[in-house]
Amino acid sequence: MPELSTLGPVIKPAYTAEPKAFTDPLHDAMRMPLSADLTLYVRSDGSDSNTGLTNDAAGAFLTVQAAVNRVSRKYEFCGYFVMIQVADGTFNGAIEVFGNDLTGRLILNGNPTTPANVTLNYTGDVISVYDNGHLTIAGFKLISSFGNCIRVFNEAFCVVGAMEYPQIGGIHLFADGGSISLNGGYTISGGADCHLKAVEGGNIYEKNANPVTLTGTPTFDDAFAAADNISFLHILSSYTGAAIGKRYSASGGSVIHTSNRLETFFPGSIEGTVGSFSAYLGAKEHPIECWPIAIGDEISPCTVGVAKVTFFMPNYETKLLAVETSVTIAPTGSPLVMNLKEAGATVFSTKPSISAGQEINTTGTLAVISDPSLAARAKMTVDIDAVGSTIAGQGPKMYLYFRRVDP
Repeated sequence: MPELSTLGPVIKPAYTAEPKAFTDPLHDAMRMPLSADLTLYVRSDGSDSNTGLTNDAAGAFLTVQAAVNRVSRKYEFCGYFVMIQVADGTFNGAIEVFGNDLTGRLILNGNPTTPANVTLNYTGDVISVYDNGHLTIAGFKLISSFGNCIRVFNEAFCVVGAMEYPQIGGIHLFADGGSISLNGGYTISGGADCHLKAVEGGNIYEKNANPVTLTGTPTFDDAFAAADNISFLHILSSYTGAAIGKRYSASGGSVIHTSNRLETFFPGSIEGTVGSFSAYLGAKEHPIECWPIAIGDEISPCTVGVAKVTFFMPNYETKLLAVETSVTIAPTGSPLVMNLKEAGATVFSTKPSISAGQEINTTGTLAVISDPSLAARAKMTVDIDAVGSTIAGQGPKMYLYFRRVDP
């Protein structure tokens, strides 16, 4: 069976006649066993009275649901798969897939290269999968005024590839007791209640770090990712772009697992929350450390010079977050300017200065760090580039704020 990444131009099946049928009293009177993979077509110029077997106006269906109904009632999969190929265009109406009506894997394919070219539009849930159903879907933009984009119930399973998720009234990907597997990069072009949500023992997971692009800073009213009532998220996506709202929410005995990614991994502007008997399993950010560095004694006037003090960073990589400077006796006449170097090269694009008459550089020029990444055991030096012209200043110190960075 093909993977989602290989779904491209569809090759028409070699046969043109439907196979011999057998009787199934639970479905149509004649249910036909497949002897090869089958493709049915949906087009905006089609008709639901067609068979769906040819990719033209005379053969294609008009609605996706008509194609799903045809598959559910007419065909016995017999180990083969059925793909519904939807042409570019806008298609209205809900799509419901019932596992009890299917005997194998159903693939719903739009335009994986440009999902926005194939729009599925409905006021409620756009795509629903029930009762152990198995659906693979890629290449669509899903629009819902009040419902969800994809909702998977009752231990059903849905594999989701390249898609576009715009602003909707519900949830983009909702595992409501079922399972959703993310299998390809996609775009989030609008907000929702949640982007990812699993409840009632549902789960959403992915095996690879799929690229996900957020455009326009969408807002998520509940959380970007949420799990409740003994549910599970295992997310590895590589996110590009920003969002507004809570990053994640784990509650009701649920787990959100990100495989060693930080708590800031999910897009959002508010910290995530974890309720009782629940967990966020990822990496914790190391605490911020502050090192005060004395550059001279407390009684001698400051003098200009290179490498006034030399020291070494810890035996792990660090990220320099901020640098402040102070003196015990303020300079007068002109500012006092210091410089911090790693292995002889400055870490600043703008050096910190202490204004005349001040003891700390809150009113002078604040440091702008151009090279925040410091190597393990980096050799650091501090220069004094300028002192007060009337009173030089005394007792200079520099404060380094940094955080450990795991390799």
